Amino acid sequence: MDDFQKLVIQNSRDHLIDFCLTYDKHYTVNWHHREIANALEEVEKGEVNLLIIEMPPRHGKLLTDSTPILTKKGWKTHGDLVIGDCVFSPSGESVKVEAISKSDSADMEVEFSNGEVIKCHKKHEWVVYDRSTDSERVLETEQLLNNKFYSGGRSRFQLNNIKAVEFNEVEQPLDPYFFGAWLGDGTSTKPAITSEVKDKALIDRIPYEVIGTYVHKDTGVPTYYYSHQNIIQTIRGLGCYNNKHIPDIYKYASRGQRLDLLAGLIDTDGSTDKNSRVRIVTVSKKLAKDIEELVRGLGMRPYIIEQKPTLSTSGIQGKRVVYSIGFQPTMKIPVALKRKRIKRIVKQDRIGIVDIRESKKKEVGRCIQVEGGEYLAGTMLVPTHNSTLASIYFPAWFLGRNPDKEIITASYSGDLAQDFGAKTRDVVGSNQYKAIFETKLKKDTQAKDKWKTTKGGSYTSVGRGGATTGRGANCLIIDDILKDREEAESMTIREKCWNWYTSVAYTRLEKDGAVIIIMTRWHIDDLVGRVIAKAESMGKKYKRIRYPAVSVDDEEHRKEGEALWIDKYDIDRLDDIKNVVGPYDWHALYQQNPIATELQEFKREWFRYYDDKDLEGKDLYYYGLVDLAIGKTETADDTANILIAKEKNRPEIYIIDIYSGHLDPGETIDYWFAMNAKYGSKFVKVGIESVAYQKALSYFIIQEQKKKGIYFDVVELKASSKKELRIRGLIPMYRAGVIHHRPTYNKLEDQLLTFPGCIHDDQIDALAYLPQILDKEGRRGHKVYKRKQF
Repeated sequence: MDDFQKLVIQNSRDHLIDFCLTYDKHYTVNWHHREIANALEEVEKGEVNLLIIEMPPRHGKLLTDSTPILTKKGWKTHGDLVIGDCVFSPSGESVKVEAISKSDSADMEVEFSNGEVIKCHKKHEWVVYDRSTDSERVLETEQLLNNKFYSGGRSRFQLNNIKAVEFNEVEQPLDPYFFGAWLGDGTSTKPAITSEVKDKALIDRIPYEVIGTYVHKDTGVPTYYYSHQNIIQTIRGLGCYNNKHIPDIYKYASRGQRLDLLAGLIDTDGSTDKNSRVRIVTVSKKLAKDIEELVRGLGMRPYIIEQKPTLSTSGIQGKRVVYSIGFQPTMKIPVALKRKRIKRIVKQDRIGIVDIRESKKKEVGRCIQVEGGEYLAGTMLVPTHNSTLASIYFPAWFLGRNPDKEIITASYSGDLAQDFGAKTRDVVGSNQYKAIFETKLKKDTQAKDKWKTTKGGSYTSVGRGGATTGRGANCLIIDDILKDREEAESMTIREKCWNWYTSVAYTRLEKDGAVIIIMTRWHIDDLVGRVIAKAESMGKKYKRIRYPAVSVDDEEHRKEGEALWIDKYDIDRLDDIKNVVGPYDWHALYQQNPIATELQEFKREWFRYYDDKDLEGKDLYYYGLVDLAIGKTETADDTANILIAKEKNRPEIYIIDIYSGHLDPGETIDYWFAMNAKYGSKFVKVGIESVAYQKALSYFIIQEQKKKGIYFDVVELKASSKKELRIRGLIPMYRAGVIHHRPTYNKLEDQLLTFPGCIHDDQIDALAYLPQILDKEGRRGHKVYKRKQF
């Protein structure tokens, strides 16, 4: 053994990450893995006795059953499927889930002619067309492998094509053809569609009355305005105002309704060539992906081409990326324009199997059984739940350094816990491990859930509620003790989980033993929430590692708004996930900021929106609200400056502007002088909380007014109640629909939706003074610096 090899082995013994990289050459390391490994090393050294790791799915540990599955009610994760749910078969018809299997290994990879690779068990069954026998057969992966499945550039075994999935017909907010045409060539803030004169058939197809037409003076192209009531309000309600995309109510409608929507898109932003191939062009990446999903759901095979900004033939330099969605129709699409009609329906080639191989990375999954045996999934295989670093590699490394110590691991199910045990056992028994450590497995005790070392150490794995009698623990590792949101929201299960932890698991801990809890958060009252509360009440130290998928602050390794693991999940991908899973699961699973649905106080359906045109002609008066942050550290709240406008004799309130960040007092002062200059005599006053550091800002504004010779009223606001009570004072106003947002106020809405559990509340804390600032007489103890007249 040369000096370099000796150094590698020594580093692997000393450092967990080096051990992972030496043992598994394909192990991928991001900065957050190193931080977690450093914390786990502190546990092994006895420096940390309670370590809590909160991470989003697939960022160092994989979430069981997280594959998206299309159901009759839209997308659902595979792990959330229950017996009786309706998924789709290749025929497009819905089929019921009849059974769900326990976890098993996914040790094979099947590659298809379209480039997709699916991991599966060697006994996984496929319904394939066998070209050699001209027949359909049901074969296992292992059987396919043992046959000549690919030769001469052709696949022997092929999968049958799928048909359009069929959802129920639903009442849609707007006619689907109109909505598709509006998505294509409509004005994003108006009930208007622009279309050439020769395409009048498009306009005639729309079942709404045209009340006006504007013809562009240079191009001569008309824009048609519609009279259908509440079109824009409906578009706002769909979240499409100035934000074109296809909402779920249109994605998951009947086949006819989806085809009408697609026809509207083709008649406006689409084209059809002589072979009836369709191409739809858009500059919206989000809309492009929605169209791709819409077309795929209709049984066709779309693709997206991304074109960078180019110079046009007329010499105009483009500024935006263009997305082209192309596909070959397999059915008639009811377009209105003759030149865009589908004249040729082609039969799609089957997708062939081009390679079958052993997976380099062994994984675990589970299957569902459905009526008829086949169902559609994004990957046809459930992803593994594999907490490799903390639940597999760390125990192996720990026992390598401490072969006489004992480890207990626990998870929500015995099967999952046994899988961790088997994987850790296999690591300890491997040749790579033996080259690093002297720790050996005891030959007569090598079960998945219970095994020992030759030095008296042991490893035990149990499911939640399982007995640990007769076993001690120098290290207790608890990995995802709650299966899903349904379990997390059950008080009964949370109580059982806590009682098991306190009366069974924790009692096995040896003196100076350590507890490691790894959880994706579901609920504020889950095991992590209770353990932290207990530790703090007892003054016990603990280490908490908390990684939101998207940073909410500037951190050492990333800025606010940046992804945790950009190489695996960039911001675009995370945005897609957020749109699919919804705010509850997004904040809980991905941001580690769980919201208990029964505790959510502000509702998204209460939000009302406006744009600048809605303010025209209104008699508005402007008010300022300031929540001044004391610190400028990375974890401190921002300073929030909010400008609101109120109609003179109406209750409507408009949030005009939000200026927030780690601002110094000078930046805040300059902002309010700028607002005064902009709105003049309509700018009534600025309210600032009357406490300590914040109160001083009022003084500096007055001094600056004297210097500039510009005066406006400054009101000191009294914090007469707790912050939470003040914020709750906004609830009646939101419920009544009198507060109006701009569509871009994402941070404000996130704080409202996650209140009272939000990590930061600077913007809603400032807004909570709204009732006080609107007190015209400056009552309720306010001190008012009156505007001076000269």
